[in-house]
Order: sequence, then structure tokens, then C-alpha cells
Amino acid sequence: MPGQKYPLRTATAIIIANMIGTGVFAALFFQIDSLPSGSAIMVLWLAGGVVALSGGLCYAELAGLFPRSGGEYEYLTRLYHPALGFSTGLCTLIVGFAAPMAGSALNLGNYFAPIMGLQQDTPETKWIGVAAVLVVTLVQLFGVRIGSVFQDISTAFKLVLIGVFVAIPLFLPHHTPSDVSFAFNATTTEQVFSGGFFSCLALLYFSYTGWNSSVYISSDVEHPERNLPLSILIGIVAVTAIYLLLNFTFLHVCTLDEIRAGGSSVGNTVIYKLFGERAWAGIRVLDWFSALMSFALLATLNGYIITASRVAEVMGKDYAVFKILSHTTRHGAPWLAALVMGAVTIVLTLLSDFKSLLDFVGFSLAIFASLSVFGIYIMRYKHPDMPRPFKAWGYPVTPMIFIGINLAMIYYSVQVLYGGDFWYSRDAVTGAISVSPLSASVLVILAGFVPYYFFRSKKP
Repeated sequence: MPGQKYPLRTATAIIIANMIGTGVFAALFFQIDSLPSGSAIMVLWLAGGVVALSGGLCYAELAGLFPRSGGEYEYLTRLYHPALGFSTGLCTLIVGFAAPMAGSALNLGNYFAPIMGLQQDTPETKWIGVAAVLVVTLVQLFGVRIGSVFQDISTAFKLVLIGVFVAIPLFLPHHTPSDVSFAFNATTTEQVFSGGFFSCLALLYFSYTGWNSSVYISSDVEHPERNLPLSILIGIVAVTAIYLLLNFTFLHVCTLDEIRAGGSSVGNTVIYKLFGERAWAGIRVLDWFSALMSFALLATLNGYIITASRVAEVMGKDYAVFKILSHTTRHGAPWLAALVMGAVTIVLTLLSDFKSLLDFVGFSLAIFASLSVFGIYIMRYKHPDMPRPFKAWGYPVTPMIFIGINLAMIYYSVQVLYGGDFWYSRDAVTGAISVSPLSASVLVILAGFVPYYFFRSKKP
């Protein structure tokens, strides 16, 4: 029915499911070369939680000021200019949703690969990811209630699986801990204040993507003035604690060399280290875990497509050219928006690789989120008496922390990962020019301004 709303439970589940997806089971593989220290990596993941919580508190205030669904699309339209909102909306659909969904689909395929005897990152594993995207897209066509139930169940399953995963090493007497040290010392301090630490934060952004998921469906949440801030706070705090436990487990079980050799599917590496070729009910333990982990990742895909289709629906209500995307089923689901987002995700899944998606998403989302959070200062200055169901705790420090760390992350990522080439680099041998992920992000944002002036048949 059109009047159906998502309860606090589902709004929180969407945040948790969107955050705990591909990143935490893959990012460590890309971090250990820059931060070869257990204590520094734990500080890194804690810092990611602090950044997400700072941004979440600010978004909770923005959601009270601008209660309509849409997230950054709605905020930047109202704070700056409809052209920036339009551009951000288009970019968010691709960068903020389709790209993370594609990353989750790629990793789902890699986790499922051992069951079928496949190698990671092959065309076959990509098609497994495509099949998963099709499943969650079809679920959305049955309406809000079915999508909500699927989200609640799959998220609960994911949390139980993670709990079992973290507890397993405690109950295996034959398990020998790795040699990774978690002691805080001068080396930890040196690494935490290095450029490599901030460049790893950029990779970490992918893992924390989704901390603001519930604001994209704010119009469809029950009692949003209360439930939106609660869903953000509960979701971010819970996920940060889970991330710390998971990474401690990864590093407690496997050495850095074993993680390097195992590739980006870190969870599979840990399970194989613990069980090897052991089987249960005639099936390898590794295969059992791969199947369960693949199903758990469906919660992430489902959460993303719920929020993505709502942003597309809102844009369809504002611009005549996208009006068809605002059509909903009798159960309240924006069915065509869901199909379009599923199709874009499938294209990215087939054409992209996981590392390039990590880079592109990190830079782009940092820019969108920083512009939105800066809007807290604008609104407090211009409209101090405007009703605010929730005020960001720690203002003005909270938005300052979020924006400052994002800027540092962008700067040091370019310095460390791309040799200081902020906009482009030229190959010394071939002379070929390639753009950096930062310049690609800026170009995508600017490109969104062009169609705005063609499509603005009515003002948002």
C-alpha cells in the first residue's frame, strides 16, 4: 500500500546492511602494505567510525531541516543551487549506490567462487554477482513490506554469521595465533600520523559507505524526527564495534603474508587457515562459509537498491525527463527506478574491477558528504531559529572533524597512492595520459551540470 512506512528496525537494518558489505571483508588486503601493524590498523578502523559518526550526527540535523527523501540530492539543492543538487543526484545514483553495489556483487562472486571451483576475479564470478543483483532487484518489485522483511531477515542473518565468525577462533584448541602485534608503541604513532594512514582512510571509505543510508528514505520512515537520528546513531556505533572485532579476528588468525597471499576475500583466507580442507556433512567448511557469506552480502545489495531507487524516485518527481522513475506499484515500490538502478549496477559489475571502484567511490563520496556537512554552518548562520528536531552533538567541532579528515584523506591519498598527481599523470615511456580518481570525480560532478540546464522543466 502507498502509505506503508519503514520502521526504526528496518531503517537501522538498512544502515547496518549497507555498511557491512564488501569493504570490511576486503579492505584489509589493501591496507597492510601501508600499515603493517595490528595496532595502527585498529586505530584506522576506529578513526573511520569517528568520521562516520561525525557525519551521521550532522546528517541527522540536515534530515530534520529537509525531511524529504533524497539525501545529498535534496540537501545540496536546498543549500546551494538546484544545478549542484541535480549533478550530485546523478552522481550519487552511480557513485554512491551503483558502484558500491557493483563492488559488493564482485566480492559476492569471489566468495562464492570456491563452491564452484573457480578462481577469484574471473568472468564467471562476475556473472555470479550479476545474478545476485537481479535477485534483490526483483525483491523490490513486491513492495515496501516485502523489501523490509527481506532486509530485516538478511541483516539479522549477517550479524549472526559475523558473531559466529568472530567466536570460532576462541573454540578451536588447535588454533595458533598469528605473529601480528597489537601493542601500541612509537611505531604505531609514526604510522597513524603518516600519509599512508590517511590514504588508507580513502580505501576505508568504501567500508563505511552507507552510514547515512536512512536519510535517503526519510519520507518513507515512520516518525522520522525520532527514528532517523536513532537509526544513524545505533547503526554507526554498532558497525564500528563489529569492524573492530572483525579486523582483530583477521589479524589474530592470519599473518600479514597469509592475508597478502589470500587476496581480497579475507574471510575465506581466515576460514581456510582455521579449517583447511576439513569437511562437515561431506562439504568443506570453506564452502559452507562461502555460501553463507554470499547470502549475507545480499543484505547489502538489498539495502543499497532500496535507497538508490528512492533517490531516483525523488528526482523523477522534480524533473519531467525522469518522471517515469517516480512511478510506484500499488505496494509503494518505485519499480522502474529499481530496475534502472539494477541495470546500471550490472553494467558496472561486468566492466569494473574492485580496486578501481574503491578509489573512485572514496573520492567522490568524500566531496558530496563534505559539501552537505558544511551546510550545517550555513543553516545555523542563516536560519538559527528554524525548527530542528535534532541538533548535531558537539557543534561546531563535529562538522569540523568530518570535513577536516575528509580533506586530509583526499590530499594524502593523491600524494601516497598516485605520486602527487592530483589531476593527471603521463607515462614516461608511452606518453599516455591517465586521469586520477580525484579528477575523474570532479569531472563527473561538473558533467552533471550540463544536462541540468536541458532538463529543468520545473524547479525542485
